[in-house]
Amino acid sequence: NDGMADVEVFDSDNNGTLDTFAETDYENDLVIWRTDKNTNGVIERMIVFGYNKNGGKMAVIYEDTDEDGKFNTRGFDYDFDGKIDEEERL
Repeated sequence: NDGMADVEVFDSDNNGTLDTFAETDYENDLVIWRTDKNTNGVIERMIVFGYNKNGGKMAVIYEDTDEDGKFNTRGFDYDFDGKIDEEERL
């Protein structure tokens, strides 16, 4: 590990276009997924996987619902069960 983040790119819907970028940030112990489903250059969803205060896994989900380049909502999945426990408008 050189301290630099690793990045992988995926075609999450198997349509032949790369749309999801996964970055592993070893320094901050995070994995960050950025998705541009319609491949227009705007990230519609970003998910930051990390750990809660108790050391358990959690995720923070950012959504750009109007594709203006700014995230509109932030959701928290505190117990990593795939369900949003709390959401706020940004």
